[in-house]
Amino acid sequence: MEPSENRELETRVTPGGSDLPGRLKVVAPGVPSGETRIAVLSTSPYLAGALGEEMGPHRVGAANYRLTSGGFYTDGTAQIAANQLTTVQVGLFAVDLKNAPPTLGLRNYASAAAPNPRIYRSAGDSQAIATTSDGTYYWGVVPGSYYLEYGMIDGVPIDVAASETKRFKGWEYAGRRVAKIIAPVRELPTASCAQGGGSLAVPKYSLTAYHPSLGSRYDYLSLADGETVEVGAAAKHASQGYTLTITGVSGSFSLPLGATGAGPQAFPIGRLDVDDVRVTQADGSVKIVRGTYAAYLKTGVDSSGNEVFAYSNSLNCTPDTNTGVDLIRGRYKVVVAYPTVEQGTKYSNIVVDVE
Repeated sequence: MEPSENRELETRVTPGGSDLPGRLKVVAPGVPSGETRIAVLSTSPYLAGALGEEMGPHRVGAANYRLTSGGFYTDGTAQIAANQLTTVQVGLFAVDLKNAPPTLGLRNYASAAAPNPRIYRSAGDSQAIATTSDGTYYWGVVPGSYYLEYGMIDGVPIDVAASETKRFKGWEYAGRRVAKIIAPVRELPTASCAQGGGSLAVPKYSLTAYHPSLGSRYDYLSLADGETVEVGAAAKHASQGYTLTITGVSGSFSLPLGATGAGPQAFPIGRLDVDDVRVTQADGSVKIVRGTYAAYLKTGVDSSGNEVFAYSNSLNCTPDTNTGVDLIRGRYKVVVAYPTVEQGTKYSNIVVDVE
């Protein structure tokens, strides 16, 4: 039978195409100190690998990856080309905190108000690092700008470029305004009303600073004789500063910071030590008598050139003699009260420069 002229002819098509995904490799200029892994987050399921390892296949276009090194993670993006291996360079950095001078937030001056330093990837996204970090532990990081925050309002930026190995000194002064508080040498025991409390036989210094994100922050320092601590303000807190209060002393004082990047400005605390009173008796002998004292800060001079002293005692108490108090440096009138048989309480006025 002949085929019908109305029969439809069969058409068969064999399509051709391509599937040419790319691959990703992340490399660093050296070997990080801790375990380092790569996770490519733009695939499902995620691709996982190590530094220097090819990972794929991956679709053409943006590849979002996370580099986790020593528990610290940073995120990056690479552009994947078809049928090619895309290699991205990351950096290494270390932070030296252990070798810093005594600094609030570093060394042994971490507290609830000034906790261990934190490295910020972005606002609100940070990770703490130990103050024992000595610059020998290297993290692998995606190139970018980070921020090391410590103390109350202190910190410095950290910029890491591709293929860069950077050892960062956490206490460098660039961009920071810094004061160095220096405790005095104390010859007599500190008056009980001026001690830090509990077993602390030295005064306690209270620092207050305002952090734009965290609000008012408070911290306390207890410095031994001649001990020092540096207190700084980061460049991004250029309008902020510190107030200082000394246990047993009335009022608070603005802590002067050095010029930006110029290093610490010394701020020595003064000391007033008051001996017991040497009272001369009628027969010429000297009797040692226990008294009390107050200190009045010089505020200026009058029209006749006479020194003018504050009306109020600079101390929060009238300590017994044979003790001392830490004071802001300046000129003071010290009024010592002591008992006598002659007329009860007598007073001795002594003008001294407290240094």
